[in-house]
Amino acid sequence: MERVIIITSIFPPTDGVRKFATKKKHSLLVVGDKKIPSNWECLWVRFISLSEQIEWFGHLTELIPLNSDQRQSFGYIKAIQEELKL
Repeated sequence: MERVIIITSIFPPTDGVRKFATKKKHSLLVVGDKKIPSNWECLWVRFISLSEQIEWFGHLTELIPLNSDQRQSFGYIKAIQEELKL
């Protein structure tokens, strides 16, 4: 079972994100939000865009406010669905 680190971000990839992305025993999942740049991309990082959140989780996305670190919950749900180790 793959281990995963889950974070949310509204910024372009930082040095910290890049450092996490290179960890050998973990994968990194970043949950985006309304303020995140549309061209967000980082090598070895799985990014969940706002549109993917809406597609995958439907009305639940209306219950968690935009621009909130609580959107990280969608990353946890996705990790559980894919049987990743938190």
